This record gives sequence, structure tokens and C-alpha cells, in this order.
Amino acid sequence: MTLSLRSSFESRLFAALSTAVLVVIALSLIIWKVADDATRSVQWVTHTDELLKQLALTRGYSLQIELTTQSFRLYGDAGNLAERDDAIAARENALGQIRELTTDNPRQRQRWAALRKVLNQRLAIARQVELLLKTQGKAAADAFVAKAPLRQTRALTYRLLDDMDREERQLLRQRESAYAHARQMLVVASLLVGALLVLPSTCRLAVCMMRVC
Repeated sequence: MTLSLRSSFESRLFAALSTAVLVVIALSLIIWKVADDATRSVQWVTHTDELLKQLALTRGYSLQIELTTQSFRLYGDAGNLAERDDAIAARENALGQIRELTTDNPRQRQRWAALRKVLNQRLAIARQVELLLKTQGKAAADAFVAKAPLRQTRALTYRLLDDMDREERQLLRQRESAYAHARQMLVVASLLVGALLVLPSTCRLAVCMMRVC
């Protein structure tokens, strides 16, 4: 091969190599961004899983509070009050977690505020039942329960919990899809970078072979 042809070939080869280096840099930045997106997606999935867990706990504790209050009204066993108070404390912890986990979602915060209000109302009813049983007897407590909006507040409580759970499950599906897409993009970008990183060695080998020829 003549000197001029060899020089022209080497020039084109080094130009291609320089372009490949720039592409590798660009792809490396893309990989960093995609990896960051994947990390954020994982964090959001974990966030949503935890929120769903706390919603389920709130539902369970609410049922336990209602049942133990009813048992105390029917049988007068003080042990039911201790169990109820433990459930109240555990539910308060779950509600606090829900409040922290919904700071990014205005719709869920509105539902949380409504849930907080209705649970306070139901808790006030339970406290009043306890007070009437202790001070005026079962008949007075039964009469109060007959007039209290237990059914309405129960229905509202579970409707709010259902609405919050439904929205979080929808968000969970979206976030899991985003994570899967980010992982796929990360694999593709990594393969491209790997392929381009082999290019300099190939170019050097081609140049050496030309010089030998």
C-alpha cells in the first residue's frame, strides 16, 4: 500500500476513533442518567409498598378497635380496653407513617385528612361508650350506640382506605413499569459502550497490520 493511501486510511481511522470516543462519553452519561432513573424507580416502588402496608395495618387496627370496644360494652371485660388502647397506639403510628409517605401526593393528603377526621370521630364515640359504661351502666351505653353514626363513619373509613389503596396500586404498576424500562435501557446502553470500547483495540490492530504490509 502506498504511503499516501496508508496516510489517508489512518486519518479516516483516527477520525472514526475520535468519534467513537465521543459516542462512548455520551453513552456513559446516558448510562449514568438511566442508572439514576432506575434507582429512583426502585425507591418509589419501595415507597409505594410501604404505604400499602401501612394502609392495610390501619384497616386491621380500626377493625380491632371496633371489635374490642363492642366486646367491652357487651361483657365489661377491662382486658378489652387494654387491647383496644394498644390497637389505637399502633394505628396512630401507622397513620403517622401514611402522613409522611403521602407528602408528594395532594389527592392522598386530602384523603388522609378526611380519614384522620373520621377516625377521630369514631374514637370519640368509643371513648364515650367507655365513659357511659363506667358511670351510667350498660343501658346508657347501648342507648348512645343506637344513636351514634357508627355505620356511616365505618363506611366512610373503609371507602377512604379503599380509595387510597386503589391509587397506590395504580402508581405501583406505573413505577414497576418505569423500573423495568430503565433496566432495559441500562442493559442496551451498557452493551453499546462495551462494543465501542473494543473499537480502539481494533483500530490499533488495523494500523499495525497496515504498517507491516
